[in-house]
Amino acid sequence: GRHCLLFLSLSAAYSGEGARCYTCARPTMPLFSLVGATLGFTGVMVSNMLRKVPVWREPWEHVIFAGVGWYLGGKVKRFEESTNEDIKELKERYRLRQMRLEGAQPQE
Repeated sequence: GRHCLLFLSLSAAYSGEGARCYTCARPTMPLFSLVGATLGFTGVMVSNMLRKVPVWREPWEHVIFAGVGWYLGGKVKRFEESTNEDIKELKERYRLRQMRLEGAQPQE
């Protein structure tokens, strides 16, 4: 749908594979990366406010921390996906092991 078109180029540049939209199966911007970038950006702003210095004192810090947050957010998403795949594999191994213990033949 139209809601995906805004994020297609960013998603393709970021990961090449990434998550897919549930309604139109197109790649979309990873939500975790966007949240990470937002946290990195606002973290610098809050830090500057607590130190009572101008919020935009060194603007390059905002860019760097937003980039680091974007990267770490993407890593969290990939970690979640790989963990889900590992869990599926372990469940399948457990199911096959239980079938062998019960004497049944595994269905493949």
